[in-house]
Amino acid sequence: MKKVVDVVQLKTSVFTYFEACDFEDFPIGGTLSFAKHILASFPGEVRLIGFSGKNEPVGKWFCKIIDGHSYEYYGICSVEEINSTIFPKRLFSFWALRRHIRKITNQKRIDYVFTQSPQFVFVLSHYNWKSFCFCFAGLGNSVALSKYRFLRIFGRVYERFLFHTLKDSSNCILAAASANDIQEKTIKYKLDYNAITQFPTRFDDKVFKVKDPKKCKKYLDLEGYDFVLLSVGRVSYIKGWKLIVDAYRLAKNRLGNTLLVFIGDGEDMTQLQNYCKKDLDEKSILIKGFLGSDLISCYLNASNVFLSGSLVEGWPTTMVEALACGIPIVSTEVSGSEVMIENGLNGYVVKGRDPKVFSNYIIQSTSLERPNKISLKKSKKYSQSSLRNNFSELWIDE
Repeated sequence: MKKVVDVVQLKTSVFTYFEACDFEDFPIGGTLSFAKHILASFPGEVRLIGFSGKNEPVGKWFCKIIDGHSYEYYGICSVEEINSTIFPKRLFSFWALRRHIRKITNQKRIDYVFTQSPQFVFVLSHYNWKSFCFCFAGLGNSVALSKYRFLRIFGRVYERFLFHTLKDSSNCILAAASANDIQEKTIKYKLDYNAITQFPTRFDDKVFKVKDPKKCKKYLDLEGYDFVLLSVGRVSYIKGWKLIVDAYRLAKNRLGNTLLVFIGDGEDMTQLQNYCKKDLDEKSILIKGFLGSDLISCYLNASNVFLSGSLVEGWPTTMVEALACGIPIVSTEVSGSEVMIENGLNGYVVKGRDPKVFSNYIIQSTSLERPNKISLKKSKKYSQSSLRNNFSELWIDE
């Protein structure tokens, strides 16, 4: 692996951020959240390549205003194209970037490159940038866990190719993942001992913070419930929505007047709605779909316990946001959970996927301290306000 550039250059030069998103509201998830944190940390200083929104051009540079700051922007395809394609979205975005990369590099001088999109690595690796930084949004094998069954058989080949490509082309590899996951990949793919640096996801400390739970419940019209449980994230089998629903139904029988709220959208939304039809009719489950950060923060503060049933995660952004609001967490055993959660103090990490076991821990978590001092202390290291310095310090050769 090549080593990187001087920190003064990085802080004063424009770096170019390639991402499979529109940097505003599509697609919902951790990658977009991290992209927003980068823009907030480097306002107006980053050149962007991504998806074009409604009425925005594709295949040309234009000025895009995001949160009051202007950015040089190049759209490789439109959000509408991505939403309507019959092909896997990652594959479609790979071909979109490949189709435009020569035009992009011919029209602008690009020296410093950053991305979180692994499919983009296979395009960007063919160019001799001064510096190329890639950040894993988790070290799970996204192809092996794809919703497209025919793609899963290529999981091992894909992952091997990705790591070998990064080994040869990148200057800096970051990962929002646990130390154990990083060590496992380092050994498996024979990387240098310090080739991958842990870089947890962040939260916006201006939005996600402790608020009065009574006021939040009143504002959200949730005062009629004794307990409110919350799950936030993409509605997908990978996120374990069925485990959460099954465990909740068992817990509700013992807790009584309880509400489970789902915030998010995704490919399994119809399945979730059908599975919870009776609960929805009884108003014991509420499915809100996509919501903005301010409302999510309000729901977190109105809730007694935050639930995460994922099969695999990187460093879950939603869990970090729950920490910042001081809410006890019950989570499956995913990357980052063992660092953020201390069993019996600010939540529980549940081994296995037995709904009965999960429900027992939900019940126990309703009696934990709230706002939770341990959670608030842990959350400080994941604040967005520290991202600029952390990012700049890691993307250098000291």
